[in-house]
Amino acid sequence: EIERHEDGYFHVVAKEIERDCEVTGEIKDLMSRLGGLFERYIKHSPGLPYETMLSTVRISDPGRLAD
Repeated sequence: EIERHEDGYFHVVAKEIERDCEVTGEIKDLMSRLGGLFERYIKHSPGLPYETMLSTVRISDPGRLAD
């Protein structure tokens, strides 16, 4: 929630959300496909380091991968 005050400043109220979810077979398949697509993207982007792809492919938490 963001409020703008008359003085020109903003006040933000942040709430932590629960990110725990069951990692089903479908989610694992989607994560695997995304990893493959990201690997192809890295190969076609010569300015990006290979280590970036490795660190992304190794992520096992769907929430972190989405971020």
